Amino acid sequence: MHTPEVPQEFGQLLFTIDQGASRLALSRATVQRLVASGALRSVRIGSARRIAEDDLREFVAALRATPGSDRALLGGRR
Repeated sequence: MHTPEVPQEFGQLLFTIDQGASRLALSRATVQRLVASGALRSVRIGSARRIAEDDLREFVAALRATPGSDRALLGGRR
């Protein structure tokens, strides 16, 4: 089976929970909580959970767009 190459300009498209946490500078537990609540979208591929690059960017954009949204999205924690 031939897997087509992803063009360089795309970079990495999907991230593990740990990689997403690292990119957001949050703990793994916080990212898991955000995914479980639906505040941060993710996809399941078999038994693996992945977060798309676009979903990480949309999550950050949502935080920036609404003052005080960080508390609501993070469950009232800081």
